[in-house]
Amino acid sequence: MLRRFAFAALLVSARLAPAADGPVPDFAPPGTRAVIGLHLRSVIDSSLVKSLGADMLKNAGAWNASSSLPGIDPLKDIDDVVVTTTMEGDHPPSLVICRGRFRGEEIGKGAVMYHGVPIRTVKDGDAVALLDPGTILAGAVKDVRAAIDRRESQATGRSGELATRAAELSERYAIWGVGSLPADFHPPAGGPDGLNSLDRFDFGIALTQGLELAATLHVRKAEDAQKLSAAMQFVQMMSKSQPDNGTKLETHVDNGTLTLSLAVTEDALRKAIQQQGAMIAQAFANGMAQGQRTRAQAKATAPASPAVPAPAASAPHSAPVLKETKIISDDEGASVKVTLPGKR
Repeated sequence: MLRRFAFAALLVSARLAPAADGPVPDFAPPGTRAVIGLHLRSVIDSSLVKSLGADMLKNAGAWNASSSLPGIDPLKDIDDVVVTTTMEGDHPPSLVICRGRFRGEEIGKGAVMYHGVPIRTVKDGDAVALLDPGTILAGAVKDVRAAIDRRESQATGRSGELATRAAELSERYAIWGVGSLPADFHPPAGGPDGLNSLDRFDFGIALTQGLELAATLHVRKAEDAQKLSAAMQFVQMMSKSQPDNGTKLETHVDNGTLTLSLAVTEDALRKAIQQQGAMIAQAFANGMAQGQRTRAQAKATAPASPAVPAPAASAPHSAPVLKETKIISDDEGASVKVTLPGKR
């Protein structure tokens, strides 16, 4: 009896444990092509963020208030975030996996149980599921349920090659990403020339001593590789022409693969952030001043209200000319005609 109980407990524990030790779990969407990871706890605890982002962390209450994770403080409860997507179609199957320490009471409010997992619909057709006390899934309801189904059946949706690349980057960097893109992928507008045939990328960002970025991009077409090479040579030349500002950039293009490394010291980052803040403040002040000038000009050029004509003064009536009294007599002195004043 005791052995049967222990065996049952072992099975339950195995089902509650994550399906994979790596950053990309087995229950990722089938055909996952891109994975982005963030070691949020190590980023927040890094000396760089503590010295540069204190104000951001103080004002994180607005983030907490608008968060779609009910009852969870992202800055305290979440350690790691991994985003997986197939990058297929306008709304590709995607899944957000958060690892940390989570209390089920808030998520459980209004939740619907699905295979023993509480799922709570949040907004815009998205859902949050408490897979276990250390794992939360978020995404479209259908994608979250599909992930729970794969976990139940122990089916894997990720590729081993992608998972291996992700694991290597996750061990070295605080922020990382890896992807193998479909042939119909189109990069966002405004990016550098040469990314139209991008089919593979890897990048990692470390925050140990300042900021360090390492990235590798591969394109399918030779002409795109040439465009990338020209663009990167220009950027590198501009970087080296500047006086020593604490930033080092190195690029190399070979056989359609661009390798890029960037290092920025903490002092250079601090100065850049201060300059950016000053520029934003100046732009805001200029906008306020321009608004005041615009309102003043509008007020000055506004047509004057039409004057109401004063009623014309009535011309005074001419007073009748008074005539003096006249008495006309005949030859014998008898009065014949008498004219009184005011009478004609």
